[in-house]
Amino acid sequence: MADSPSRQLVEAFSELADALFDGSDADALLERLVERATRVIEGCEYASVSLLGPGGRIHTPVASDALVIELDEIQYETGEGPCVEAAKDDARAVYGADVAHDERWPAFGPAAAARGIGSLISYKLAADGTVGALNLYARRPEAFGDADRESAYLLALFASVALASRLARLEAAELQKALESRDVIGQAKGILMEREKITADDAFDMLRRASQHLNRKLRDLADDIAATGEEPPALR
Repeated sequence: MADSPSRQLVEAFSELADALFDGSDADALLERLVERATRVIEGCEYASVSLLGPGGRIHTPVASDALVIELDEIQYETGEGPCVEAAKDDARAVYGADVAHDERWPAFGPAAAARGIGSLISYKLAADGTVGALNLYARRPEAFGDADRESAYLLALFASVALASRLARLEAAELQKALESRDVIGQAKGILMEREKITADDAFDMLRRASQHLNRKLRDLADDIAATGEEPPALR
């Protein structure tokens, strides 16, 4: 007996949750989510994720098919369509039941229809400032019923969790890097203060000037001093 839609959704969430807790990176996790969307959401033939980057530029990091990337890009270029509205506006979901005749998107709608797309729905993704959309494409109009949209909304919530997890890991890594840099710079300053009989501010200024003169990152320069106890030529 074939699995029911609800059973398929539970299995998809179980697999995605395992991947999340196993430490899979966000792009790999989103790729799995997009692939599962085409299997779990009845009528969904293609799927993608749009993310809003610096300067308000939207891009598509993962997609189930090259056609979807093309369709997403048409929306970004024309500034209209469910992807753009879900990512940039307040709407939780944007549904185009018949894109060929949707007056909201006079440029995108006909372009999508010409490529065989009948309907499209996009769900907002939000995680600590990261905003994007989960996009589901179908060839026939009015492809997504109430049950499909509820399932898609749950997948969108999971995608938001995945993005939040990626942000948390990046922030933790950046914090660890900053702490390590501060520690090694402190060690290098201590060596210079002892050797040159100078203040902490003067030692840091010496490091900064040597970094500029040698065209090296201050952290790398400090790491060499802390590891060898030797001053670089620019400090002698």
